Amino acid sequence: MLALSGCFFQPDKVETFGLNRSTAKGGSAAKATVSSVSIVNDQLVINGSALDGVNTVRITGPSSFDETFAIESKTASNLIANGLKNISFAVGAVFNLIISDAYGASTFNVTFTLQDGAVTASKLSDMGAGVGQVLKYNGSTWVPSDLGGLTYAGNWNATTNSPDLSGGGNLGEYYIVNTAGTFDLLGGTGTNSWSVGDWVVWNNVLTQWEKIDNATNVQSFNSRSGAVTPQAGDYTWAQINKTTSSINDIADVDTTGIASGKILKWNGSAWVISDDLSGGGAGSVTTTEISDGTIVDIDISGSAAIAQSKISNLTTDLSSKLPLAGGTMTGNIAMGANNISFTTGLVDGVDVSALSGQVTTNATAITGKQNTITTGTTAQYFKGDLSLGTLDTDAVPEGTNKYYTAAQARTDLIEVGSITNGQTTTAPSSNDVFDALALKQNQITGADNLTVNSITSSAQGGINAAPYGTGAGQTGEFRFYELTANGSNYIAFKSPDALTASLAWTLPAADGTIGQVLSTNGSGVLSWLSPSSGTVTNVTASAPLASSGGTTPNLSISQANTTTDGYLSSTDWNTFNGKQSAITTGTTAQYLRGDLSLSTLATDVRGTTLTGFVSGAGVVSAADSVLSAINKLDGNIAGKEPTLTKGNLTEATSSVLTITSGTSAVIGAGTSIEVKQANTTTSGYLSSTDWNTFNNKLGTSNVDNSTIEVSGGNLRVKDAGITDAKIVSVASTKVSNTLETKSADYTVTTADSNKVFLVSGVSTLTLPPAATAGSGFSITVKRTDASNTVTIDGNSTETIDGNEVSELKSQYATIQLISNGSAWFITYSTGTLGTGTLACPTGFVPVTGNATLGTSDFCVMQYEAKNSGGNAVSQATGSPWVSISATTAQSTCEAMTEGGFSGTFTLISNPEWMTIARDLEGVTTNWSSGTVGTGDLARGWSAATADDGFVNSAVATSTGASCLYNTAANTCGSTGTHKLRRTHQLSNGSEVWDFAGNVWEWVDWSTTAGFTSGPTDGTASWQELTSLSGSVTANDLQASGGYTSTQQAGRWYGGSGGAARR
Repeated sequence: MLALSGCFFQPDKVETFGLNRSTAKGGSAAKATVSSVSIVNDQLVINGSALDGVNTVRITGPSSFDETFAIESKTASNLIANGLKNISFAVGAVFNLIISDAYGASTFNVTFTLQDGAVTASKLSDMGAGVGQVLKYNGSTWVPSDLGGLTYAGNWNATTNSPDLSGGGNLGEYYIVNTAGTFDLLGGTGTNSWSVGDWVVWNNVLTQWEKIDNATNVQSFNSRSGAVTPQAGDYTWAQINKTTSSINDIADVDTTGIASGKILKWNGSAWVISDDLSGGGAGSVTTTEISDGTIVDIDISGSAAIAQSKISNLTTDLSSKLPLAGGTMTGNIAMGANNISFTTGLVDGVDVSALSGQVTTNATAITGKQNTITTGTTAQYFKGDLSLGTLDTDAVPEGTNKYYTAAQARTDLIEVGSITNGQTTTAPSSNDVFDALALKQNQITGADNLTVNSITSSAQGGINAAPYGTGAGQTGEFRFYELTANGSNYIAFKSPDALTASLAWTLPAADGTIGQVLSTNGSGVLSWLSPSSGTVTNVTASAPLASSGGTTPNLSISQANTTTDGYLSSTDWNTFNGKQSAITTGTTAQYLRGDLSLSTLATDVRGTTLTGFVSGAGVVSAADSVLSAINKLDGNIAGKEPTLTKGNLTEATSSVLTITSGTSAVIGAGTSIEVKQANTTTSGYLSSTDWNTFNNKLGTSNVDNSTIEVSGGNLRVKDAGITDAKIVSVASTKVSNTLETKSADYTVTTADSNKVFLVSGVSTLTLPPAATAGSGFSITVKRTDASNTVTIDGNSTETIDGNEVSELKSQYATIQLISNGSAWFITYSTGTLGTGTLACPTGFVPVTGNATLGTSDFCVMQYEAKNSGGNAVSQATGSPWVSISATTAQSTCEAMTEGGFSGTFTLISNPEWMTIARDLEGVTTNWSSGTVGTGDLARGWSAATADDGFVNSAVATSTGASCLYNTAANTCGSTGTHKLRRTHQLSNGSEVWDFAGNVWEWVDWSTTAGFTSGPTDGTASWQELTSLSGSVTANDLQASGGYTSTQQAGRWYGGSGGAARR
């Protein structure tokens, strides 16, 4: 549907439209009212009036909510409908209830609230709600949730803008960045640089995206979430930055009295400042600082490297000990019961009494070991009693361990009945071999049919198709059959009957591309080749054919006629076929009779006596013979007078003809004589009205030294004797004299009065000052150029009918100008006129008028009308103003004002809407091919599943370069398919948004005051724009190029409801 949302401006009025209708006038839905809407037992119940004519119930709402309901029953006051699936409504949200019939729809705002007792503790418990949680709608159902004002919508890729957030968001909606990037959302501070974890939050007040830096870096601390406050034990000493923290921050450290050389000393309850008593320097103490006997064994580290010379008597005590490197031990070791006995328990101060038990254990273990075994030869083996013996079969019985005789070997190597493929350790029996051979294919002869899964041959001529006979065409074939279920047809390849030499084709190694063909190199090697294409440079034709020439000519042949050779039309063929066949030639003395036979013509009948005449008046008919006809004529003539006399004449139209005397009827009863009344083309009698008109005309007058002036819209002559003689109304005056041609800018002089200028090219004619030209100075300007606008400019700030310039915007447009000595006026005009580039209100763009549609230049809203505090505005941001009645749309537009503009604002009329439509259809950039009439017209936010694979369920909420195309369901982008582009260019360079698509708009059917509804009749169904019905005319809705929905120009829907949709 072609439509535009916006307001329109002319120098004397501003026209507005685009406020989306909520009701189509005249239909049943227009009369319906809704008093309440409720959900009872999972059914939608609507109460009101005039509901029995409703045939569709639909509810739309936030977050792309859009559901249609099936009507179960309806009366005038009650309608019950069922959802087509499980549906959840957001409590407190505003929804749109849309009820419609075949002619239109009405929209009502609906808010659902919970009734007392609808929510119970058991229901909440069944939903798994926790302490402090609330019910929250997640887009499809109600779920328990923590109380909060934001709604998590998912992750966002800040590099690819996925999902696309350039179109805006919804209240409370936020995304978390999962891929860092620099995509600019054109929102608040920092919305062009994103890190992983940042939050993207929709600001519904400023209608823009905001950024919260790294909002998810800290979710909890030490198992605490929410507003976390420091607690004891949150950090260890190792986690503290000692370079920035003071030791005084530790509670049990007191640095009072701190000075150089002081140390911290524990006093039993705190660390305090004390003197350093380590007189030996850093890391040591002096002997004077250690009291005798205060160092004990535990005070000395096990790894302390104390020199042996520092230990008293150590050398003397060790001199009698057995060195580690070995030596002679003196003295005896007491042994008892094969055990080493340590009676003292200490050896050099070391307790070794535990070794006594270990030695006993070792002795017992050694006693149980094998004595030395006698060595034998390599041919011997140890028997169980550890004696030596020779290995033979008497010593080792065969058992299951075979020593294999010839018979045993054959038995184990020959397998009966179970040999499998790949088995290499056994051989089949002779019986198995015989059975296997019996199952093999018999010898194949030329008469046999062979059915196999596949045939593989490594021979050069491995598969041959020999002739099956000696007759013509009896060469062999390779056949490829269709599926058995489809029949028994096949495709075959075969050799010709005779060849001069053998021929083999080598196929390419890979598949070709689309459009390629197999080509031979002349030696049997095939390859894929793209067919070469030639270029037609010119096409000529010989008569009777004719060619327009060039690379893409039109060939034609004319229809034959008396002077032109050509084709014979079916009409001419039937004409010639119906002609008389050839007639037999006779002599010059013969004539052709009615039956086409020849007879001799009697050329002299003088003196011949005519007989058989009987006078009798009557009407001659086609059936009469010549004789009968003459008899009737003779009877009719009998008794008539030879001369005409006056009498019995009836005057038909007036008393112009007066007849006196004579009473004989000589013409016949009822005969009339009429004299025509004289007019501009017919001579005749002069009526009394015309006589009075002519009698009041101005007689001969000497107008020397008279003046001609414009007064009260009339052109009149004045002299000493005539003070107020009207010649003619100025509106129809055409006073001209000399004819001149102009093709460049020209300044009119006082010598150009009464001239006619024929102007072409981009030319401007500048008028002289009105005072200089004087009262009565007049010129006529006609544009002869087919493509360039001619401008007539008033001198300096002087105006032409109140405008600084006047433009001739169509070929052969004509304007006649006259001066009254102080200003210029248009006394006559034809064609399309303009008043120059209009100064338009904010958000409006100029539109060139259309003479055929009766419109002059005006201004229109560039964008669909938006609701700004109850006022209509034209701006890119925001959603279109929807759900508004026609009369409210009109009054809202008329209430618009803007300083500096004296015109008025009003709802657009259909002729003005058609002016825009016919203008943009002639602009090449609005067509997908770049050529007017070829390809598609852009139709904006109006995707259709059949054409585009998706359909929108909501209006476009964003306008701008990032939302130029409808790219997916309820989605837009900066690039896309031309036919879903949302802007159109006008011939003057203006750009308008959503002229096609997005929302339906109200349009005042005419330019008269007060809202006028659309046609009251027409076909109540969708039909092409080229199909007219009822009172709708071509100028009401048709494209000047005859375009239809095939070019995306749309269709229209009529009916008796007083409105037309398109």
